[in-house]
Amino acid sequence: MFLGEYTHTIDDKGRLTLPARFRAELAAGLVVTRGIDKCLSVYPMTEWQRVSERVSALPMT
Repeated sequence: MFLGEYTHTIDDKGRLTLPARFRAELAAGLVVTRGIDKCLSVYPMTEWQRVSERVSALPMT
């Protein structure tokens, strides 16, 4: 699990840099999604699959 707050900017080519200490764990893929309070949330693919399964199991009504 990643916890923390990092302030980064988007470069001229529209890229966002990731903190170096997270790159190895994210090398297999990641999902970036809109979080709360105008933040981005970044999930390693394995964690995103778990989140997705939990959300899919919620009732639709």
